Amino acid sequence: MLARVFKEMRQVRQEPVAGRRRWFDDDMLPLELIVWYDGAGEVEGFQLCYSFGGGEHALTWRLRAGFAHNAVDTGSTGPFGNLTPILIPDGAVPWAELTQRFAASAPTLEPALRELVGARLVEKKWRGFQPPSARGKFSLIADHAERTDGVSLAGAFIRFIREIRGR
Repeated sequence: MLARVFKEMRQVRQEPVAGRRRWFDDDMLPLELIVWYDGAGEVEGFQLCYSFGGGEHALTWRLRAGFAHNAVDTGSTGPFGNLTPILIPDGAVPWAELTQRFAASAPTLEPALRELVGARLVEKKWRGFQPPSARGKFSLIADHAERTDGVSLAGAFIRFIREIRGR
């Protein structure tokens, strides 16, 4: 039986910015890990992509923003369809299953990277994350949205509105 481990993909397209990107894939589990490094070589974020039977999802962690959980919308079919996949906000994170599957795949990662990703998963914190282009008027809500398991940004928004109204 083949072992469940991450294997690094060697030919990863790099963005024209300082830093680099690494990509790991587990052929046995539906799990991929993408890690972004800044220009100094420090981890500035990672993304776990998975499919546990409910469609493809991405759990993204960024140093300054925390976690965001998204479903992958693969686009629409038809004569005028757009098949470009995009990330759309999604609700509850399957923390226990994701943490367990990451642990099963992680032995081949460098210890520092394995510990960093594992520690973030165990913290089980969720914070609303907006891409930089969407920040601005929504950043106050996103910054207010640090919550634990299964709370969507919509739920955090409702709490935020109630708090500012004094209810």
